[in-house]
Formats: sequence, C-alpha cells, structure tokens
Amino acid sequence: IKPSPLYPVGALCTSTPPHGPIWVRATLHQRTGEDTFILRDSTGQVTLFLPTDELMALDLYQGMEILVFGTLDISLVKPEKNELYADRIYLPTRDR
Repeated sequence: IKPSPLYPVGALCTSTPPHGPIWVRATLHQRTGEDTFILRDSTGQVTLFLPTDELMALDLYQGMEILVFGTLDISLVKPEKNELYADRIYLPTRDR
C-alpha cells in the first residue's frame, strides 16, 4: 500500500481541509461510541466514523496505529467538528 498523499490529522480540522479521498496514519486515542473513535497524531485529533458493519467488526483498540482511507465530512461552521468517514482501514502487520 502506497498512500499518497498522506495527510496529518491536524490538516483535517482546519478551515481549508483536503477534499476528496484522503489517507491518514494515526493512533486510535479513544473509543467514543459503537462506531466512533478519536484519531490522533502529533498534529491534532479528529473523530473517526466507521460507517459499515465490516469496519465496526475490526479488532480495533485504544493505542493502535492504523492507516485510514476515507473522506472528510466537513463542518462549514466549526472545522474542529470535521469527521473522517473510513472507507477502508489497514491494520498494522503482526509478527507471527
């Protein structure tokens, strides 16, 4: 997988966020609901929304670094309320 471009989380919650499909690598900071997490990196945090049963069935846990391919739901009034809707999530490879 060669994500391009790879956006920092902080870029997602600005008044001029990226549009279209985006890639983000960050850490799951906290589960906030059945289908939502706070996704964080050194530049900021954003709400990650898992819109499908397939994504909600993944073994996701706090502290896990993931790679997300998705789209941004943009709040025109409060950019800090933007949400990342996951289309695909790639989990780190585990040593066997």
